[in-house]
Amino acid sequence: MASGFTVPEEWKDEARMHFLVSDFSPSHEPTLSDDRVKFWRALIRSSSQELHKWTFTKRELSQRLAWHQFEPKCLPRVLEVLERAGEIRKLDSYRFDEMGWTEWSLRLMSTPVTWAWKLAWQKSPDQSSQDVVYVLVPAIKELCEIVVSMHHQNVIHISTDCLMTHPQFKDLLRNVTSAGVNDRCLHALELQLLEGQKIKRGHISADTDEVIVKFATSPSGKATPVSEIDVGILSIMRTITGMQKKIDNGNEEIQKLKGRSIGLVRKGQKKEALVLMRRMKVISRNVSNFEEKLTNLETVLDQIKSAETDIKILEAYKTGASVLRRLRVKEGLKVEDAEKIVDDLQDLLEEGENISDVVATQFGGLEIDEDDLLRELEELDDVEKVTEKMGSFKIEECKPVTPQNVVHNQADEEKEPKEKLPKAKPMLLT
Repeated sequence: MASGFTVPEEWKDEARMHFLVSDFSPSHEPTLSDDRVKFWRALIRSSSQELHKWTFTKRELSQRLAWHQFEPKCLPRVLEVLERAGEIRKLDSYRFDEMGWTEWSLRLMSTPVTWAWKLAWQKSPDQSSQDVVYVLVPAIKELCEIVVSMHHQNVIHISTDCLMTHPQFKDLLRNVTSAGVNDRCLHALELQLLEGQKIKRGHISADTDEVIVKFATSPSGKATPVSEIDVGILSIMRTITGMQKKIDNGNEEIQKLKGRSIGLVRKGQKKEALVLMRRMKVISRNVSNFEEKLTNLETVLDQIKSAETDIKILEAYKTGASVLRRLRVKEGLKVEDAEKIVDDLQDLLEEGENISDVVATQFGGLEIDEDDLLRELEELDDVEKVTEKMGSFKIEECKPVTPQNVVHNQADEEKEPKEKLPKAKPMLLT
């Protein structure tokens, strides 16, 4: 690290660095392809990104990029190459149109006078050129895209959400960049947004220097000039914010007086407590009055937002009607043509049904009596039932009688134990 940023590997090579910090020969016209231009170009970009310093002067840049207290002698000519390539530009080169005719005329008349004054009073051309502020264009443009994208992420109603005061706009820029960014970088970022017509500025009134900032309605669109309607809407929004603060402060004061009154009552100081209670009632009445006015203002603002939605819906209706009209003209569709097509289709469907009925007609003229068919069906059913009953009986297989069978049967009977009869008890004769 050197002065808070990462240095390349060449930083340790003394022979290489002696060459890189040396100046170009007077006869040589450097370009982007030269080694020294490539080296310092990359280091200017990387160091500016790490340090969050996208604006610089020659003096500041020379001190930042000094190698062992040796400032790059070739740096002025490197900056000339980068300026010709459009990678850096002077801060005072930004041009944008947001002034009225009177302001433009005054600036046109004052420009030659200012130029003559600078020419007469500057000490030397070299000293003046050292303090010229340059802007790193690619980095600033990238930040502009981030600012526009972040803003449009929070836009719901274009008529109100694209308007803000200049302090609110500055806070948005600080949130996008970082806390350590100086005002000069923020100013360059604002000028880039103005030149790209992503924002427009205008005064809230002729009697004040307060500035209103208006964003474009879409990230890819261009901002329109600030109108009286925009100023009126922002005034309503600021009044609502002020009313809300008054209500919050009033409620906070009521709570404080209430606590003090309770403390005085506990101490027995009822008169002092009554004074505070009267004060609390007055503040409470004022808060109620503010709340009613706040409700009315919020209703007006809601109506403005609703009107914007209605306009979008009407535009969608208009677009849809135009598309339908073009389609009908292109295809030549009319009500009479549609009715004729539907009638023809109905006739074709009916004709198709008639053809199907004709095709389904039987050939041969065979006449069949349905009563005879039912009678035959009943007979078949009776036969089926009888067959099922006969199939339920099991007929054992009969074997022929042979002498072997008889012998075997007798042997089996002899093997079977004979049943023992009970012995008869003797009878006594009397």
